[in-house]
Amino acid sequence: MWQLTLMLLRPTLAVLLGVLFVNFFIPIKTRLQHALATSLSAGVVKAVWVLVEQREHILLVLFGLVDFVFVVFIAAFIGTAINFTDRTRNAIITAIVFMPVHFVVTFGIILLLAPLGGWGPR
Repeated sequence: MWQLTLMLLRPTLAVLLGVLFVNFFIPIKTRLQHALATSLSAGVVKAVWVLVEQREHILLVLFGLVDFVFVVFIAAFIGTAINFTDRTRNAIITAIVFMPVHFVVTFGIILLLAPLGGWGPR
């Protein structure tokens, strides 16, 4: 049960840690810079987390990271549009916005690639 919960919340925790790191340690002036820095720092957190576990092939890790950084950029841009002044609230809002965006993009990619892998209807 805990492994399933951790698997589902691992990307959100990576985003939360990345946003908190950017908010408290990197001086940001614009929302675009904040979204870029947040997506890169969350990508580094997720990459380290995946490489420490070493459960997946390196190409799957790289494809997952590209997808992850793109989704984090979208979520961070939306989160900073909602709240840019308070650091803690910005991190929480970005993590909350990230969850549905990540769900939609991940399952959209799966549905698009399903016919190529033989998973879809024939």
